[in-house]
Amino acid sequence: MLNDASIEMLQALFDLLLIDMNAVIDGNNIRIPGNSLSKHKGEVAKIQLTPSRHPGENSFFAFNLDDMLSKVNYLHSPPLHFYIADRNYYSDECTNDPIINNYFETIRFVAALNNASDLVDKNNSRFLTLYYLQGSKLDIQIQYSAADISPLNDLEQFLETLESKEHKEQKRCILKTTLVEILGKKEPSERFVYLLRHFSIFKSRFIDSLNLYLSEFSMDKVREAIVEKKLEYTKKINDVFSEIQGKLLAIPVALILIGGQMKSAESISLNNTLVLVGAVVFSIFMFFLLGNQRSTLDAIKEDLESQRKKLETDHAAIKCELEKTFTMLDYRYNKQMMTIKIIDRIVWLGLALAIILFIYNTPPLWDWFASLPAKLSAAKNSKLSVEY
Repeated sequence: MLNDASIEMLQALFDLLLIDMNAVIDGNNIRIPGNSLSKHKGEVAKIQLTPSRHPGENSFFAFNLDDMLSKVNYLHSPPLHFYIADRNYYSDECTNDPIINNYFETIRFVAALNNASDLVDKNNSRFLTLYYLQGSKLDIQIQYSAADISPLNDLEQFLETLESKEHKEQKRCILKTTLVEILGKKEPSERFVYLLRHFSIFKSRFIDSLNLYLSEFSMDKVREAIVEKKLEYTKKINDVFSEIQGKLLAIPVALILIGGQMKSAESISLNNTLVLVGAVVFSIFMFFLLGNQRSTLDAIKEDLESQRKKLETDHAAIKCELEKTFTMLDYRYNKQMMTIKIIDRIVWLGLALAIILFIYNTPPLWDWFASLPAKLSAAKNSKLSVEY
């Protein structure tokens, strides 16, 4: 019996030029124009549907899914409007049909493979053929039947991973490599069906290869960071000495001036005293400067150790590489610290020479220091005789 729902669906299919309709009503076989269905509402009718001889553009009536898939275009791009009779499925209605849902998943999978391909043959007289150039050429013909369609588990996750913006070109290369590995020995006409039936294996291999690449990429980023840290700390350590390099030239100049300006005098002279005071002030200045540089080096060393512990904790897999880098930095630190200690000793030596020259060029002081051992010896003997 024709009711509102059946009339509405038949009217829509007729309007899209998908079908022609013949009906047997009250024993009479008549052709029914689509716009006259409502006149027969409530009547018992045997409706015979036949595909229209002049279907509308992007519209298709199929007896079953295989009937629709016999049109090669619909293997990769479904019509905008279609009706599949054996499943009573009309594309314009929100009907949840598992078989048709699997068909749409297959279409999405084909689109993803299409986007990753290097060449596409869209000749309508043949099956859509996708070409991949990855070491060797691989071609996949998009041909399958309704029996080959099944749920593509985790297709959504696969598509999200493949279509995300990060490492897009590398993911495309990994996809092509995976296709070559899995399908290389299959016939071109069998490849897509094999891929549908083994989608889980294909997806797992792709994800595993991608994770391996990301792991290596992450390690490469860590190595780059280590090199940057190495250069940064090397520069910091070298700058500690470079900052005072110009000032260090004053040490030999000061020693020459002290030696040249000191003059022999009968008593403590103003000239020699000023030279000695200058030498003391210069030495104090250098001690402060060297102490400051030593503190800077110690701060760099402390920061360096903190970075070492953090990197060794976060990236234990490349501990050996870290050890080499930090051993080199430790060597640079120890070398600069040793240089500062040597300069410190030279300043002390210069100050001692200035004092000795001052005493030498002042006869009364020189004589006093020269007689000091004899006086100490006499005092010691005098103490011993008193005790006896």
